[in-house]
Amino acid sequence: MSNEELLGAIRNVMEDVLEEKLEEKLDKKLEEKLDKKLEEKLADVRADIKEMKQDIRSLKLENENIIKPQLQLLAENYVPAAKKFEKAAEDIEQMQGDIELLKKVVASHSEILQKIS
Repeated sequence: MSNEELLGAIRNVMEDVLEEKLEEKLDKKLEEKLDKKLEEKLADVRADIKEMKQDIRSLKLENENIIKPQLQLLAENYVPAAKKFEKAAEDIEQMQGDIELLKKVVASHSEILQKIS
């Protein structure tokens, strides 16, 4: 092999090695930048998740301490009130029947009194 061929072969090997090293460095840099960007985005997401967890905790406490007791109180008062209304509705229906009967009796007595006078 001549010196020129030898130099050409060395140059090719060095170019391949340099290209490989350059690719490795570029890949490493790119990966570091992507990791940094991803970590920044994840930090925002983590902050949002933390805030949402706090909101959920607050809602759970509000539900347990305010809403549930109020619903329980409504339920406790609804049943007796509903029973009273049901009884009152029955009484009203009975009174309506009694009023109709009274109207008929008064009308009948009025006719009898008309005939007598």
